[in-house]
Order: sequence, then C-alpha cells, then structure tokens
Amino acid sequence: MFSLPVPDGWQSGKSSLTERKLRYRYFNQTHKYYQRLANSRGNDRKILDPQHNESEEEDDGSDLEHYNKEERKYFKRYDKPQDSYEVWNNNSKKRRRVPLQRHMVSYSDVSEVEEYGKSQCSHLLHSNRKLVDDFHNRIDGYELLKEPAPIRHIDLKVIQTLTQLLHLNISRRNWGVAYRIFAQMIRLPEVDIRSIWNLGVEVMSHCPDNEGGYTREGSLDFLEWMSKVYSSRARFVEGINYKMAPAFRSGSRNHTPKYVTTLLWKSLVYAARQIFDEEDDAPLDALIEKIDEMLIIPTYMEDSEVWFIQAMAHVVKTDYLTRPDVNEDNERPYLDNALRNDVTTGIKSAEKCLAECSLRTGDGTSSFEYPEKYIRRQLRLLEDRIMKKDE
Repeated sequence: MFSLPVPDGWQSGKSSLTERKLRYRYFNQTHKYYQRLANSRGNDRKILDPQHNESEEEDDGSDLEHYNKEERKYFKRYDKPQDSYEVWNNNSKKRRRVPLQRHMVSYSDVSEVEEYGKSQCSHLLHSNRKLVDDFHNRIDGYELLKEPAPIRHIDLKVIQTLTQLLHLNISRRNWGVAYRIFAQMIRLPEVDIRSIWNLGVEVMSHCPDNEGGYTREGSLDFLEWMSKVYSSRARFVEGINYKMAPAFRSGSRNHTPKYVTTLLWKSLVYAARQIFDEEDDAPLDALIEKIDEMLIIPTYMEDSEVWFIQAMAHVVKTDYLTRPDVNEDNERPYLDNALRNDVTTGIKSAEKCLAECSLRTGDGTSSFEYPEKYIRRQLRLLEDRIMKKDE
C-alpha cells in the first residue's frame, strides 16, 4: 500500500533490472537506426532529441555497451519533455509566421525501425513470458498497470508491516504507538531515514511530552541531527533517474534539503513562543546567529527561502522589543539609546534580507513567493511605534 523506505535499488530484483535494460536498449537502438536511415537518404528527419551528437551514430559494438551507459543515454534523450515544447506566441500574426515543428515518416520506415529495434533486443527476451509480453505491449504503445511484486524477503516484510502500521496510527492520531513504531524503524539498517523524516517530525511534534507546554520538541533535535549527518554537498546528476525527489530526501550543491528548511521554520516558531511567552530571547538570538553562518555557504546563500526566514527572525525580535508591555518596564526604558539602536538595526536587517530574497526570486532561479507588501507594511508599523514613543 505504501512505498518502502529503503535506498534506491535495494529491493530491485533481476527481473526489474532486465525490464529496464530492455526498454533502454530498444529506444536507443531505434533512435540510432532511424538517424542512420534518415542520413542515408539525405533527409533531415529527427525525433525529439535536443542533445543529439554524431557519436551516437557510430556503428560500434553496441551489444557490449554497459547497462549504465544505456540508461544515461535513454534519460538524456527522453527525460526532458520541456525541451520538446513549442513556444506559443500570443500574437496571432507571429503564430502564422512561425511554422509548426513536424516531421513526416512513412509506414514502411516505421516498420523497418521497429524490426531493427526488436532484433537488437532479441537476446534479452529469454527471461520469462511475462517480461516478454510486457515488453511487446510497451513497444506497441500500451502501458499496462502492473501488480506490485510480492515481498518474500523477511527484512522487507518487516519494514512493510512497520510502514503500514506507522501510517495507520498517524491517520488515527495514536501518537504514542506511532512514536514507538518510528523508533523501531530508524534502528533497522535497511531503512533510509531520509525517506520518512517528515513522518518522524510529525510524530515527535505530537509527542505527549510536548503537549501542554513550550518545551523544546524532539523533532528539532532530530532535524539538527539529520542536517549534520547527511551531507548537502552531493552532486546532483541529471542523467540519473532518481526514484524520489532529491530536494525532499537530500541536498546538493544547488539546492537546500527540505529537512533543513523545516528545521529553520520550526526553530523560528519555537523561538517566537519562548520570547513572547517566557521572555527568553536566547533561542531567537541563537537562530539568527546560526542562519548568518549558513548564509556564508553557497548552498544556502542562493536560497531565497533561507533569506526570508532570516528576515522573519529579525521581524519577530523587533516586534518583541517594541511591545508596549515590555517597554513600559522601568528597568528597560524604551527611550534608551541602546534599545532604540537595536530596533533600528533589526528593521534594517529585515529589509536587507527581504531585498536579497526578492533578488534571488526575481531572477527565475527560485519559485519562492511571499506577501512582500504585507511584510513591508508591518515594518512601517514597527517604525511608527518608535516615532510615537519618541514624541
């Protein structure tokens, strides 16, 4: 019912490997033969291949090509549908001037290409009848819904049972039972924690120890542990077909992992509760200092969401310093120069972080959106508090 939280390829059997190898080899061989056929007739026919090169047309010993090479060639050619889209001009006159991207091919050529692809894959069709039938259905244009393969390995069976029980108890809000199940799962060496960290955060957030108070949640310690153990310096290779979104389960040199941004958001909420309810500003100061250190690293300095979280941290601190119930205390008079300087510095820091966030959002590298006008209006209200108190 639910996908198993195991690393990629851990549960892939020999049948699944042969199935992918058949698919990759068939499409690669038909593509190469079609290009050879088109060039021999002096035609410029091409299928959708934005990164086509001459090295793919060489008649080499393709039967001995490695499986990884076939896989990379396949996804380099077919896993980028955005490169095949046509630009639709809103102006009707421009649409008439730009011809449609279409290529004609005869039925005999299609049959010849298909027969060549089948002949090149014939040595792989000796596995089992079910695999052969599935392969023929795919090349005929059908894609049948396959039944999930039964799990016979004892370790995978245990993980499957625990995964189903974890989702079931979370849906029923049995947080105590869900916490014990999650504690058992993370101790299994076959379980990839990066695949279920969101479930663990939800369970720890509703742990009975955290209800009715503002104590530090165990989810913060769990997220901090993940951000320290799992590196964010991994290289993201576009030619690899990842089974899960890398931005969700890991980080790279180009994007921030989601468990890091979740850690920052939850830390901001916890610090805001502490500073307004317990009048303890130490967690908020520690968070601001931590994000300042993160923004030096290129991975985080280009992330607009991290800049926005830093801006919100400065807004929360400035709001706390300008609250009437705090500033009427005789021990901390509002007209004190040091306190007024802290408020002014906080507003300027928030505006600077918002400017950096807008800069990285506006250049098209990020799709992060936030209510800019509303936040700037709140900053103006904080400045008005200073003016009213100075009068």
